[in-house]
Amino acid sequence: MEFPSASSLLLILLPPVLYISYHIARSLAKKKPTTHGLRRHPLLGHLPAFLKNRDRFLEWSTELIVASPDLRMGFWIPGMTTGIVTGNPADVEHILRANYPKGERAISMLADFLGHGLFNSDGEHRFLDPVAASWKVKKWLNVGKERRLKKAIADVHGFAMEIVRSRRQSASGEESRDDVLSRFVASDEHGDEALRDIALSFLIAGRETTSSALTWFFWLVSSRPDVVARIADEVRSVRAYARGRLAAIWGKDGAEFKPERWLGDDGAFRPESPFRYTVFHAGPRTCFGKEMAYVQMKSIAASVLEEFAVDVVRKNAGSGVPEHVLSVTLRMKGGLPVQIRRRVEA
Repeated sequence: MEFPSASSLLLILLPPVLYISYHIARSLAKKKPTTHGLRRHPLLGHLPAFLKNRDRFLEWSTELIVASPDLRMGFWIPGMTTGIVTGNPADVEHILRANYPKGERAISMLADFLGHGLFNSDGEHRFLDPVAASWKVKKWLNVGKERRLKKAIADVHGFAMEIVRSRRQSASGEESRDDVLSRFVASDEHGDEALRDIALSFLIAGRETTSSALTWFFWLVSSRPDVVARIADEVRSVRAYARGRLAAIWGKDGAEFKPERWLGDDGAFRPESPFRYTVFHAGPRTCFGKEMAYVQMKSIAASVLEEFAVDVVRKNAGSGVPEHVLSVTLRMKGGLPVQIRRRVEA
């Protein structure tokens, strides 16, 4: 048996050694952001920490941000640019006011589903590559989850297209509608695909956002019977006196469920800066459905709590926080099992 010579072995091993050495030197030469309690490996960067905490990313990143003097969490993962997760209100305000673009990577991830609708809008569309995510092997081969996703997207697009066709027929006939999509149709500035993307944006905006918020709301109020009683009293008082009362103001106990923090000493609602309380974003990207969402949630919460007592089942009640699903909206994993009892008037 003939063994390779030393020079042959050197030629075989030299390229990977040089490649690894180059990336080690490059990673050491570049100043990477550091975060208290977050260890960085020479080759893998912060990837091990991300993998270890992938099932509790929000809680983990919050712990690191809170422990950081500047309220920032810096990270570096091979193959990605350096990133920073920030909880600093000044950073958030700057980003929202400046209207930073989402970028081609973020747009392409949802392009197949959302097209160029409101949620995937990022300035002029002609600069974007509509198939930027086609590098995925599964998508290219049309197998596995990508194949199922393609089928699901086709079903959703078909449903949205039916809505568009219905609005076009209404616009061309005597029956006219005054909803937002019908106004887009009447403007005659958009093709069917653009109208489909607009319709999908409205469907998504109203599907999981308010429902997820209400799910978490009912879980939170389950730990505060006094708040439930006050809500029910206020709903009844609004019907008679067209006003309601609460007390206190938002303080250091921000992690606790205390709706009183949103009220001033006079009982009037005192809104927090949208650049600090960014549920609906702020600046140029402010959610235009904000007021509608508030009306929906308040109407549903008030109607339910006026007539019914909502008891969260024991395994979800108390101090244990339900698991969440890390997605576009913060859904509660598995929903919220409750028992409903009709209120008995005293």
